[in-house]
Amino acid sequence: MKERLDVAFSSRPCPMVELRHELPDGSHHIDWMLARDPDGREPLVSFRLERPLLELLGAIEAWETAKAQRIQDHRPKYLEYEGPISRNRGHVRRVSSGTVEMVKAGDHPCGVVLRLTWRLPGSEPCPPVRVHLRPETDDQWLIERLESA
Repeated sequence: MKERLDVAFSSRPCPMVELRHELPDGSHHIDWMLARDPDGREPLVSFRLERPLLELLGAIEAWETAKAQRIQDHRPKYLEYEGPISRNRGHVRRVSSGTVEMVKAGDHPCGVVLRLTWRLPGSEPCPPVRVHLRPETDDQWLIERLESA
């Protein structure tokens, strides 16, 4: 397991996005991408989810966890991009966008508490949610829903 968090998040709001990645074989997953900087210019910290994070968090109680697979950082263009992915790797469509900001380092030495704010396409922003993001193994992470934002 990692001995420290492999990314640093800003304490100022930074952009984030969830993209539904449709693969050529008909399967799909969610790519959750978080900017490290308020301008979204650095590579995006990226995770693969089974379904949209807001849906995952709605299915668990406070202090319960959902799993996320840490994947390779993505280019900042994905904050705005929707469409086909090169080399026949399918296509992506925006599920939600919003902001992420670091609230504090987490209780776990590798974790961090984040404040997430979403905007679903065509709707008003959702209420903020606080999560504790921490590694379980090198590529498997836990997203713990906290009580309040």
